[in-house]
Amino acid sequence: MVRIYIFLLSFLLGTSLMAQPPFQKVFDNGQASSQALAAVATPDGGSAFIGIIEIPGASSEVMVTKLSCAGDVEWVKILGSSSTVDNVFPEIRADDQGRIWFASNIGSYLNYDGILGVLSANGDLIKAVRIGKPGRNDQLFGLALDTMGHVYVCGATNSWGSDKSGSASYTDLYTACLDTNLNMIWSRTLGNPQNIDTGFSLELDAQSRPLITGRYIVNGTFFGILLRMNQDGSVDLFRGFGESTIPHRTYGYGVFPTAAGDILLTGSTTLNKENHQSLADVYLIKLDQNGAPVFSNIYIPLSGTDNSESGSSVLEMPDGRYVIGVPTMSFTNFTQGFVPNKNAVFVTEADGSVSEARLYNNGSSHYTKVQERPNGYLLSNFSTKYGAPSSFKPLIIMTDETLASGCNEIDVTSQLGLVNEAWEFTDIAYNVDTAYSIQPYTMASDYAYQLVQVLCETPEDVTGTWSVPDTICQNEPLIANGSGNEDVIAQVWDLGDSTIVQDVLEVSHVYQEAGTYQVRMTLSWNCASLEFNQTVEVLPTAITEIDTVVCQGESYLAGGEEQTVEGTYRDTFPGVRCDSIVITNLSFKDCNCEVEFPNVFTPNGDQTNDLFGPVIVCDLEVLSYDMKVYNRYGKVVYDSQDQNSGWDGAYSGKDQAMDTYAWVCSMRYILEGEEVTWIRRGDITLVR
Repeated sequence: MVRIYIFLLSFLLGTSLMAQPPFQKVFDNGQASSQALAAVATPDGGSAFIGIIEIPGASSEVMVTKLSCAGDVEWVKILGSSSTVDNVFPEIRADDQGRIWFASNIGSYLNYDGILGVLSANGDLIKAVRIGKPGRNDQLFGLALDTMGHVYVCGATNSWGSDKSGSASYTDLYTACLDTNLNMIWSRTLGNPQNIDTGFSLELDAQSRPLITGRYIVNGTFFGILLRMNQDGSVDLFRGFGESTIPHRTYGYGVFPTAAGDILLTGSTTLNKENHQSLADVYLIKLDQNGAPVFSNIYIPLSGTDNSESGSSVLEMPDGRYVIGVPTMSFTNFTQGFVPNKNAVFVTEADGSVSEARLYNNGSSHYTKVQERPNGYLLSNFSTKYGAPSSFKPLIIMTDETLASGCNEIDVTSQLGLVNEAWEFTDIAYNVDTAYSIQPYTMASDYAYQLVQVLCETPEDVTGTWSVPDTICQNEPLIANGSGNEDVIAQVWDLGDSTIVQDVLEVSHVYQEAGTYQVRMTLSWNCASLEFNQTVEVLPTAITEIDTVVCQGESYLAGGEEQTVEGTYRDTFPGVRCDSIVITNLSFKDCNCEVEFPNVFTPNGDQTNDLFGPVIVCDLEVLSYDMKVYNRYGKVVYDSQDQNSGWDGAYSGKDQAMDTYAWVCSMRYILEGEEVTWIRRGDITLVR
């Protein structure tokens, strides 16, 4: 008998193990300024961000903060003293083990060392290295991980390369490849003497080749760059883009490979303005895989004052559009507070035309950077709106796949224009040098935020049902079902015997041993989970295996019918709770002696057919004998080791009911000088 429990549960759930619902949240240490400069989604559904924090009574520190799936602070690590001047491009990544990788800089303006490290999911420093030489200026900005265990970085240096003996204000572009233990595999510098050459952002293409963008001096003015390298550190493509007839400045801050193999580049440029001293605008360039331009657009505000903005990052959306993270000081008709800084995203169609644009936090935050996350996007920012006027607070924004965050948004699509200019695209000449000097770095200590201010959240409902039996029999499959509404994104069954089944709503499972098992099903939706627990008792099933030898020419009832062929047969006898199973290994032998069993007996005391037992029609020397009779529930009602006795139809002194009973008889005897082992089984009908 199996009882089924069915549960219908409905909960108001928050954020997700796979994807948080939209929110805007501000984080505060209660005392000093702090900035979120880059963020990443983590495999547990949470996120992490890196930036700078001011420690009261001490210096500013590089900081990494881990957020839970619900957007709460799990831990904060400070990683070393650093100023914010020329150190606003750190990078943070998460691997599939939940480890947090970071690249940043310690030191001060023109005297930085790059630091590269990895923290465990719990915030423990696994390893870090320091890249640079005393008294020089070395910075790390870009960071990427491939699936083969390689760690790639880019930045700027004058400890090595063409500027290693010159002024600390000049640098060569620096890039390196390390293994996951942060041992150097190769490193390169690319640049020319007494120029400022920098790599700001790094991504990997489909072949795991590093794509780097940044800035480079061409004919005395800054060009943006695209550097594509092979995995061995050799240069595959090095192109500059800008305009040198009139001195302008173009910086590359974001790079991204599209699914079709094209390359997206974004940053800031004055190409559409008077000269390099003008306020810059956002650009988006698409290059084909050979580095040839597909389009090169500049985006300008059409309302308010056209101040400065740049593209900090760029991604390809699932629908083929492109989204740019934009720190902007324009759209001044929406300015709040004492500074005009705002965070925004610009979205373009695949051809570069304007699709949509929006400001977040009602236009009162700084340094937007956009990253992908499951089912949406993650924006890292900091704001002066919350707290003292000069106090920065990290602002993390989660959006859905439509870029909606739930509150404090301004649609400025109609106020964003597009212009085209004559860009120069040129191959870059450079000096190349190698460098391998790294040092261990161990600085990492705890810190804590005291306040989280929720600007908005978007909780949603989830429902689920389960049906699980509380009792089954051994070797009978457990059939368990679960279902959830369409928002449920993961199902995990823990069947209590170390068996885990994922991403199915129905489970069929056979337990090898009888016992009590705790069955758990978890429906994951957003960060919370809906869990069901049921105790399942697996009852033992009586299994008897017998070897039966039958004389040739006879048949034997096994497997539900008379058998005349040797083999293994299985019979199931229904029980009150669990069935009994008899497995018969049937073989045949030439016999000259007959042992017969009646199929009906009448234990009514009339001295005729009152006992049930074997009828032996030949002389046998019986060595051993065993006979058992079973009722329909598998219970033994007669057990004898004497071939001369018989069953009188009673059990424990009580007459048994008229019914059909199963019997099994085994004998070992000597016939004609040969020892024979003999087993038979059958049915006997008791009639009174």
